[in-house]
Amino acid sequence: MKRVDFLRNTAMRLLLSLVAAWAFVAPGAALAGCAGSEALDRCVIGGWRSSGNGAAEWMKRNMPPGMVMLQNTGGGTIVFEADGTYRSVFSASQATERSSHTEGRMEGTTSGRWSVSDGFLNMCTDAQDVAAQIQITAPDGAQSAVAFPVPAATRPVSQAYRCAGDQLETQMTFPGIADPMTTRYSRIDPAALAGE
Repeated sequence: MKRVDFLRNTAMRLLLSLVAAWAFVAPGAALAGCAGSEALDRCVIGGWRSSGNGAAEWMKRNMPPGMVMLQNTGGGTIVFEADGTYRSVFSASQATERSSHTEGRMEGTTSGRWSVSDGFLNMCTDAQDVAAQIQITAPDGAQSAVAFPVPAATRPVSQAYRCAGDQLETQMTFPGIADPMTTRYSRIDPAALAGE
């Protein structure tokens, strides 16, 4: 594999895991409901904060041979309202190393509509302010950095989910990767998010 192709693939895999950690970034038309459903789950309604680091665990399991995870931090909050809307705030950063050192950062806010159907939590984002940056340091010390907005998906994001009491879990799958990314959330008081 050519060096430029390897760096591009590494950067894209890093960005994919960052986006997936907070994958509520798929703008949709401003219509009632989401993904053809207006059904809501009472358990999901309320405020949630991500707990643990499912993105880091998934990244470690799916990194190319020889790549080492150096850092993975981040998290955020999301509020699912009883009227079928939601809002979220998040940030994430990761660093990996193989023949080059790659760092990725992403942060932003999103808002839109949500619904549930057939065991899936559906997200249709109507507004977002999300940006990402990837920096690659080659073995010779040369650095290359690219900042860009997160590309908008054209369809709703649907994730398998389980909700019980104060715990919410989502599972997202990606084309060509059988292993799902599991993200866990703990319930919080939405009033505590006023300053976020």
